[in-house]
Amino acid sequence: MKKILVPTDFSEQADAAVEVASQLGKKTNANVTLLHVVEVPHGVSYGSFSATGQVAASSDPSDNVFVMEMLKRAKEKMEGLVNEDRFEGVDLHYHIGVGNPFGQIKDMTHEQEIDLVVIGTKGSTGLSEVLIGSNTEKVVRLSEAPVLSVKKAVDISSIKKVVFASSLHQEDANLAKHLKALVEVLGAELHLLRVNTPNNFQSDKTTFKNMEVFKEQFGLTSAKDESYSDAIEEDGIIHYAEMIDADLIAMATHGRTGFMHLLSGSIAEDVVNHAKRPVWTFNVK
Repeated sequence: MKKILVPTDFSEQADAAVEVASQLGKKTNANVTLLHVVEVPHGVSYGSFSATGQVAASSDPSDNVFVMEMLKRAKEKMEGLVNEDRFEGVDLHYHIGVGNPFGQIKDMTHEQEIDLVVIGTKGSTGLSEVLIGSNTEKVVRLSEAPVLSVKKAVDISSIKKVVFASSLHQEDANLAKHLKALVEVLGAELHLLRVNTPNNFQSDKTTFKNMEVFKEQFGLTSAKDESYSDAIEEDGIIHYAEMIDADLIAMATHGRTGFMHLLSGSIAEDVVNHAKRPVWTFNVK
């Protein structure tokens, strides 16, 4: 892990994400970049406002004095945040963008080859209410990099039990690689979980046999095998994590969009929304 991105709107939840990302950055010697995006009306283009205080040449500050004032305030907040004593020893930077928040997050994740996005969420009021509005839902579902969603700051040294909820399919291969690296960084115990539901029933004998093959194939041989039954998968993941007092939930998201997303929804988004503990997600699409 070399590069961590933290979108922020300076809220309490976003500050928790900054805190967690900074701990991870310090532990792994990764650089941490904070990103704040000032949204502008459709059709207005300003380019970017960098940490040096410069607006891209393509922008025209005279077009919208309000946006320029927002940029100025954001820069002042960022300067104060990155210089706080609690972040001493962290390779911490910031960037202020103008435009669509999700677009800026997506572009920066791709262009800078970000290894992890850490994002804050309010949770139970719905993903449409978190951090930077509906953009957070898109980040969880579509990010090229793994996403760690947090509701409050946690001491990463206290993360000792990680629940990996999996369908045990081949598409989880890349996810398993990234998750293994995270678990090694945290020094945590991994619980490989399959939730048994009435609509997707499988005997424990078959489940545990498949788990052994899955673990061997993806280098997760030290993980504990767990099967848990519940009415629906998202409830099973949350209830099992509560039962063993897990510190982190890890799972795949399938990046569905449009009509398919409306039809099937997203188990990952539901878990992020309702779980009390941090959730790490990875887009396997």
